Amino acid sequence: MGALPSSDDPYGPSSDRTRLLAGTALLEDGSRGLMDSQRIALETEEQGADILRSLRGQREQIQNARDMLSRADTSIDRASGTLKKMIRRWI
Repeated sequence: MGALPSSDDPYGPSSDRTRLLAGTALLEDGSRGLMDSQRIALETEEQGADILRSLRGQREQIQNARDMLSRADTSIDRASGTLKKMIRRWI
């Protein structure tokens, strides 16, 4: 036979209300966990976007430096050729 409710627990030890409250608490905990996970995912996405922007800027700096070095190398080659011609004429 089922247990009779006492004055301390008028709904009984395993009442529908008790199970419903426990289920609601579990659902609220899960919802909070999902909201925290979503917040963390959004923060991570923002940080990733910041990192990508930073990397894009660094890539542009490297490309500009490489182009400048290439132009300098070309100028040095021309200057070297001019100096060699001057030396040959001088001798």
